[in-house]
Amino acid sequence: MGEEFRLAGPPTLEIHAVGTAPITKLDVVRNQRYVFSTAPHRQTLDLKWTDADPPPESVSYYYVRVQQADGNLAWSSPLWIHPQRK
Repeated sequence: MGEEFRLAGPPTLEIHAVGTAPITKLDVVRNQRYVFSTAPHRQTLDLKWTDADPPPESVSYYYVRVQQADGNLAWSSPLWIHPQRK
């Protein structure tokens, strides 16, 4: 599950999340670290996020974690990104 690919430059994630209850928190995780969080408090969220400080020479994985007001959680499949060497 997930995707693996090469990318030149910083990765940009286009996130579309629809909850069954209001989304209280959305996190972007890179290599086991939270790198972005937002608390939209609404049921639908469209967001574009660019990693301004990606690791330059190593493979990184990203996924999105969503928490709803009712306590339910959801995760995206990971994106494994290999930096494209120039």
